[in-house]
Amino acid sequence: MAADTQTVSEPVTGLTEDGFLTDCWYFAALSKEVKPGKQVRRILLGAPVLLGRTVAGEIFALRD
Repeated sequence: MAADTQTVSEPVTGLTEDGFLTDCWYFAALSKEVKPGKQVRRILLGAPVLLGRTVAGEIFALRD
């Protein structure tokens, strides 16, 4: 009896299902949209992300 030669393709790492790269920077917001001491929620490549600025004005991003 012949062995099953069908193979399952492995998912390509570093790509979303839509073909976007996951290990690079994407535009998320205008600087003026993220005020010091405030936070903005966005969905980027299907993932919830929290953008914000400290009261000193330093920008940050966290998985929400």
